[in-house]
Amino acid sequence: MVIKKKVVSLMTIVLLVGNFNFGQVKTFKSSEFASKTYDLSWLTWSPDKRYVSFQKSYEYSNDTLSLINVKHPDKIIFQSAGINPNFLHYSKKGHLFMRGAKTAQLLKLPSIKPVVWENITDAFYLEKEAKIAILQEEILRIYNQDAELIDEIHGVNAIKKNKEVLFFTSRKKNQYQLIKWTANLKTTINSSINKRMNIIGNEDPIFFIAERDSATRKDRVKYINLDTRKEVIFQPPSSYLLKNVVQVSKVGGNKFLMTYPITLPGDEKSTVDIWYANDHNLEKKFQNNVGIKNILWNLEKS
Repeated sequence: MVIKKKVVSLMTIVLLVGNFNFGQVKTFKSSEFASKTYDLSWLTWSPDKRYVSFQKSYEYSNDTLSLINVKHPDKIIFQSAGINPNFLHYSKKGHLFMRGAKTAQLLKLPSIKPVVWENITDAFYLEKEAKIAILQEEILRIYNQDAELIDEIHGVNAIKKNKEVLFFTSRKKNQYQLIKWTANLKTTINSSINKRMNIIGNEDPIFFIAERDSATRKDRVKYINLDTRKEVIFQPPSSYLLKNVVQVSKVGGNKFLMTYPITLPGDEKSTVDIWYANDHNLEKKFQNNVGIKNILWNLEKS
């Protein structure tokens, strides 16, 4: 089997990055990039267009982040392995926030010495608030975009980001609370004996919360209106087992469409399939018996 690799040259980077003319290309040196066998993905510009970051893509991974200054595109000025590109953000000041599985970092550019948070449980950059949320050992710390601590909350089990708003779960006596965080106010959205609560619909002040029952491993879906304090628990038809509700969307009036995955009957084959690790359709093969089902929920009849 022949594995095709793309050789990355300086010209490739120039073409992908843009904002250069051909006169500039002639003066660039390619010592940093010549004869390398990685591809580029997830190119992201800083707000002032002075920096561009990208992920080095190899055969099976693309978790190595690299950063260059566009005035000196022949040199990588910062590099870090284990970075998830989905969590990469430039702040309004142009600082670069990044995170991996257990570590979060902030580059206060032009400085390339990172602020590092180790052993994180979870971490987010909040675009709307221009804040950084770090959860470590059940302590939620909120930082501004200069990594200065502005809030600290103890006893936090989990944090979630929904529509660029921070939510966290904490325990109070015998119940867990799902709380919305903003710089000026903390609002309790839901209280439950169930620890796992997911926001599957958010049209503030209306929220749909899926509580995972630890015993049955099924979701209990709750409609909550923060203005009226009305709460309605969805009662599914007995034939539906809501094991993992993924979304609730409004379809008109008080009618909502609830979406969840189901397992489809698998195809019985007389021959054995051989799956290779470099098969680009491998994910589809794993999910070929997963379908989607919808339930129409009319609140007026609940």
